[in-house]
Amino acid sequence: ETANFGSERASQTAPLPFFNFYARMALTDRWLVSIRVDRLSLDTGDIDGDIFGSGTDIVYQAWPNFSVGLGYRDIDISVSSTNDDWRGKVEVQQSGPFLFVAATF
Repeated sequence: ETANFGSERASQTAPLPFFNFYARMALTDRWLVSIRVDRLSLDTGDIDGDIFGSGTDIVYQAWPNFSVGLGYRDIDISVSSTNDDWRGKVEVQQSGPFLFVAATF
């Protein structure tokens, strides 16, 4: 039982090991390809977690300030805990294609 209906708040400051790779390559004046990979990992003793994301886009720039594209994203999130208050593991994985439009100004 808790006086605040089960909500808790905690704070911790630590350096986060983060890896990011991002590249864009113009194929022509109107077509480009972009690739990205991101990874974040954290281990604080009784809690261990990481996030991994990747994506690829093909973009067509129809006009100077407007483009359309097709992409694919994959993200994996994993958190596990051996704490006495909560022992368990959470895993989330989402992936799939998407269509997008972009306007710049």
